[in-house]
Amino acid sequence: MLHNVEHEIGPEVVTALYKDKNLSVEALQIETHPNQYLVLVSEQHRIPCKVSKDGLTVSPIKRKLEAKRIKPRTGNDEQLMALDALLDDSIPVVVLTSRAGTGKTLLALAAALQKIEDGKYD
Repeated sequence: MLHNVEHEIGPEVVTALYKDKNLSVEALQIETHPNQYLVLVSEQHRIPCKVSKDGLTVSPIKRKLEAKRIKPRTGNDEQLMALDALLDDSIPVVVLTSRAGTGKTLLALAAALQKIEDGKYD
C-alpha cells in the first residue's frame, strides 16, 4: 500500500530508528498496514519509512535509491517511496497515482529496465 502518511515522533524515536535500523509498529503507537509507506517527522528530521510485509516493523528507506541511473528528486518522498515499491520483488503489483508530470512513468520504466538488467525479467 503506497500511501504517504506523516506521523510526529520525538527525538528518542529518531535515535532508536537509526540505531536499530527498524522499530516495532507497536513502539510507534500508530495504525499501519503491511507494505505501507509513511514519513516520520520530528523537529529536525523527516524520515521516509516502510512497514514490513508482515506489518510488524518500520524501517527507513535508503535515500540513495536509483534504477538505471534514475534517482528520485532530492527531498521528494513520494518518488522515493514509489521507486522503493517498484524495485521490491515482494510487492507483486504497484499502482501509482498522482497528477501529470510527477515522474510516475519515468520511475516505472527505470525500475523495469533495472529488473531486466538484473535478470529478474526476460
